[in-house]
Amino acid sequence: MVRLFVPEGEGQHSLEPRYPDPLPANRNLVFIPLVSTTVAVATTAVLALIGKSRPGTLLKTTAYLSAAQLSLVPCESYGQREVNRAVFKLDNVAPKPGKWWERTKHWTVDDTVACGGVLGTLLSLSPHMLPGMSGWRRFLGMATMGCAIGGVYGELTLVHLPDNIRIEMDKARARNRKVQYERLKQDERAQESLSRFGRIALTFFTSSFIKRNLNPLSNGSGSEMGIMGPGGLQGPGPGHGSLFQQEKDQYTLMHIEFSREELNGPDLEDGYREYRDSLENRDAGALQNWLERLHKARKATATEAQYVWQHLVKKEREFYNLVDEDEEKDVLRRGLQLLNSVASDFTSRDAIFAYHIADARKRLDQIGQKEGGGQDRLLIAQELQPELPANWTDRHSPQLAADHMRLNWTRQKQLLGVLDEAVARHKDHQPEAGSPHEEPLRRIRENAVYMKKNFEATERLLKEFEEQIRRADGYDGK
Repeated sequence: MVRLFVPEGEGQHSLEPRYPDPLPANRNLVFIPLVSTTVAVATTAVLALIGKSRPGTLLKTTAYLSAAQLSLVPCESYGQREVNRAVFKLDNVAPKPGKWWERTKHWTVDDTVACGGVLGTLLSLSPHMLPGMSGWRRFLGMATMGCAIGGVYGELTLVHLPDNIRIEMDKARARNRKVQYERLKQDERAQESLSRFGRIALTFFTSSFIKRNLNPLSNGSGSEMGIMGPGGLQGPGPGHGSLFQQEKDQYTLMHIEFSREELNGPDLEDGYREYRDSLENRDAGALQNWLERLHKARKATATEAQYVWQHLVKKEREFYNLVDEDEEKDVLRRGLQLLNSVASDFTSRDAIFAYHIADARKRLDQIGQKEGGGQDRLLIAQELQPELPANWTDRHSPQLAADHMRLNWTRQKQLLGVLDEAVARHKDHQPEAGSPHEEPLRRIRENAVYMKKNFEATERLLKEFEEQIRRADGYDGK
């Protein structure tokens, strides 16, 4: 029950957050053996298919790959530690020294990795079990495969986080590290504490090639998944940029989610123009089809916004008629916050659809014009509201809003499960006042209480909208 290779300053700065047990303290402990073993298995399989595989090929390949990766780890770790120290100094943080290992009260993935490595090494002591292998390659190959198997076993049996939550945590950490390193790169005075090797490491970690091609958490599209917010998953897309820590008090970022299909048009990537087309090969038919899809989506969005707005007004009347500030009013307040967010999102979606409609028309006008002309003014057409009868809300099926709330409900349920598990694990732990664990535990318990209320409010609204969908489906016109 240990954590291995604990990084310097862990838990003191957002650059090195402390992951909850049983997650590994250092991801390389799992990542390096797993990559070496996986690539070795794939290589051996290919050689076997063409009849070139020999006894011991798997272990030899694993050993060579592991040795190659391990030779780079000291340079990377030393460079990262020096750059991290410069960031800590910039923020006046005195980091606690790193540790080779530290004890924990529960089994961790580090335990299973270490056990797998030890078991693999013990098996390698018998040369008769591994024909065709000798020397250091037998020991390193078996130890690496043991660590990889142990890591996978630990991830499957000990870690109960949903996959998307785990991915979000890793991406949030990678994104924050990128922001902090960029901040350091822009501060010449802060870089004075770096040695020549540290400056090389900073250049390496902040180079565009490394961020695009060597970062395993990058999705390759220029945008990264963000963190859980009131409206769901939020994160900066291309063109938005990230706010530095000192800028968060000055600006507010609002993000709107679209499905891939909704903004999947000609010469578009993640909702933004790529400008990889030309006037000569521009497909007018595809643009016209895209324009029709936009009009249809915008009309549906405008109608949905009207329904959500009327539901919001009705709920506000109910809320302001409540006098006592009790649990019921607090849950209703959280439901109103979600409804307000949904109404705001649909209004913003309407504006984004309107912009793409104007852009599609401009591109159609440019076809055949050598100078790439078209409208030189941004003309946003107002969406014509359909004639809505007095009882239209009885007929309307708010499928878009229900899908939005269902997505929130699913995410909140998963996050609530994580928080409840963390609270249960530490229910008997009462840290001393002023200890490093006091504030994190308090926040976890508070967040669990708040998330339960948010989940209840979202569940109530989702049931109301799903009931309306059933009524609309069975409407007989009477």
